[in-house]
Amino acid sequence: MEKQELTRNDMAVNLIATEIVNKWRKHNCLCGLCGVPVSREDSGLCKPCAADLPKNDRACPGCAVPMPAPLLCPECLQHPNHDITSIFTLYRYEYPINRLIQAMKYQARTDIACSMGNQLGLAALGQGLPIPDCIIPVPLHRSRVAERGYNQALEIARPLANMLGIPIDLKTCKRNRRTLPQTGLPAQQRRHNIRGAFTITRTPNYGHVAIIDDVVTTRATVNELSRHLMRAGVNRIDVWACARAFF
Repeated sequence: MEKQELTRNDMAVNLIATEIVNKWRKHNCLCGLCGVPVSREDSGLCKPCAADLPKNDRACPGCAVPMPAPLLCPECLQHPNHDITSIFTLYRYEYPINRLIQAMKYQARTDIACSMGNQLGLAALGQGLPIPDCIIPVPLHRSRVAERGYNQALEIARPLANMLGIPIDLKTCKRNRRTLPQTGLPAQQRRHNIRGAFTITRTPNYGHVAIIDDVVTTRATVNELSRHLMRAGVNRIDVWACARAFF
């Protein structure tokens, strides 16, 4: 049987169906991995699944690479990042976190993004991380948002901002061109791909910001965004993400 291309009506029906399923999941509070019912306090995962997550609780505060203790790694000691003060990630990008994040990005699982945002907020408060004046989700190009229907970084940021009582800044930084997906590109190509992709549209009126992203790998994206923000007058930039990936 030949594969049929989706019509506009088909795509609209798919989007509506996805939204209905997400609302049903949110209302019924099902585990994001195994699908069993969970309480709202469980941040979207049942206790057995949550216990299996690869936490990144001992990591370099400069780049979030796993370490025997939360101390600066040799790379950060030798080559400190002068734009980013610290990088904090909840997990290592391994199974099953990779499965959750892929569903969050490509299957409209905004309920997972909400759960991740809540977890980031709890971690920030529980570990005494310096609370920024505002948070900036890594911007997507408008064409990518139109295709996907949402920016996963923004969906992570919403519950986080609500928990911490700080604003989300969506106006200061814009993505001025559509870049290739960073996934699968080597480090040097990632840096070239993202170079010049962001524009600062106004002078920031705050001194401390946290950039929110789903996954940090080579840091090319957050480094480029931080470079622009620092030159626009921001004094401190932290990065908070769901997971830290490695080549």
